[in-house]
Amino acid sequence: MRITHLHSTFVTPWGGAEAYLFALASAQRARGHDVAIITAVADGESIARAAAAGVRVTVRPTWRPYAPDRHGSSAFVRAVFHGVDTVHGVLLPRAYRRVQDDRDVVHVHRFQGVGASVLRARRAPVVHTAHDYCLVDTASTTMRRGALPARLGLVQRLRARIVSTSARRATVVVFPSERTRRRHAELGFRAGRARCLVVPHGWPAPPLPAEGTP
Repeated sequence: MRITHLHSTFVTPWGGAEAYLFALASAQRARGHDVAIITAVADGESIARAAAAGVRVTVRPTWRPYAPDRHGSSAFVRAVFHGVDTVHGVLLPRAYRRVQDDRDVVHVHRFQGVGASVLRARRAPVVHTAHDYCLVDTASTTMRRGALPARLGLVQRLRARIVSTSARRATVVVFPSERTRRRHAELGFRAGRARCLVVPHGWPAPPLPAEGTP
């Protein structure tokens, strides 16, 4: 199969989503698939590690007032970041218009910094793994003052509705736990025609200690 993984950043030190992305992509490549990673931001170390596993990385930048996964210097700059990202929940950025061409499946991991419009299945099936809550919350946690409110503010709800216009056109939306799926539903996420699955993240089992090792 020809598989493309899409993640807004691929920069060390990796977080859980990047580590999961690499583990999945390298395992698919080891099984003989043609696997690529497309990202808006990457560093040499991550690119080299992927190349060693036979996975090619393509960087397709999009304009942002600061790099994805970094905090803006002011509330205004953060508002611009999320504003542009919300626009790209409707309008696909030019650099990503042909990301589905000649691929058997596109697997989107984190779209913030690229825009939720990449979730729409146009010319290839699209899988989206919800590593966090960015479908419904720009903060990705849904927490406010240490609590989980039953409803977020008006701006977040409007933004989530825009994001959902693209998410509903994905082929499959994967949640790592039932709790994550349920929390999305509580905050108004509606998958539409997209199929929702709960698939726990799988990780290789650690090697057993050698016999006689203390």
